[in-house]
Amino acid sequence: MKSTLNANIIITARTNDPFARVNKSMLDDPNLTWQAKGVLAYLLGKPENWKPQVRDLVKRSKNGEAAVRSVLKELRKLGYAKLNQVRDSHGRVTGSAWHISDAPIFLDSSPDRDFPHVEIQQLRGCLKNI
Repeated sequence: MKSTLNANIIITARTNDPFARVNKSMLDDPNLTWQAKGVLAYLLGKPENWKPQVRDLVKRSKNGEAAVRSVLKELRKLGYAKLNQVRDSHGRVTGSAWHISDAPIFLDSSPDRDFPHVEIQQLRGCLKNI
């Protein structure tokens, strides 16, 4: 299975506008840290055909991989992001994709929405290649 650093990011709910517009309720959400609001606003400001990887976010910040991982974990926990496994026609995992929304539409009742331990170990192994 590929690391989450190589996962594509797919913008799910957004306006189609040449300006970086974000839903004001996302900015007013007291549950989000300022850092999460900033990353979320950055992602939502990208065009729909933009296909970055999480590794790209790490390279665009002075905060580094741990900060990006922490923000994505926060966005996941609060329902603004979801990490899906991509499977081939035989059901084998071939990668993963982050889905990002301007509203907390990915909330679920799953008890463990954090990064699975296996993914964290794989992520650490991939960081050596960055």
